[in-house]
Amino acid sequence: MSTYNLTPATVTLLFVSQISGYILAAFTSSLVSNRLGLARRLIPQRLPDALVPAAVSFATSIASFGAALIPTGAGWIASWAGLEIIPMLMMPLAIVMVGLHCWLLQHSARGK
Repeated sequence: MSTYNLTPATVTLLFVSQISGYILAAFTSSLVSNRLGLARRLIPQRLPDALVPAAVSFATSIASFGAALIPTGAGWIASWAGLEIIPMLMMPLAIVMVGLHCWLLQHSARGK
């Protein structure tokens, strides 16, 4: 353990993150499943039923890419400019997320 400077807290965090990954994998597969009907509620009715699992899988993969890209990019910029830049990086991201949420609410209300 001393070679990699692993503390008990680090080992615990690594273990918990692996367990949470296994738990989230079950949720993802249940979203794709047509039997539960969750995918039909999350994907607009514009798609045929045969494409719903593929659309949910595509949305999940894009979300995973963003979940990996944003912290990595913020870490690279913070290593170059310092940790003080992190709040300035997160504020535009929060504004974009709120704007996208409002836009989606407006367009989903029109479709109904």
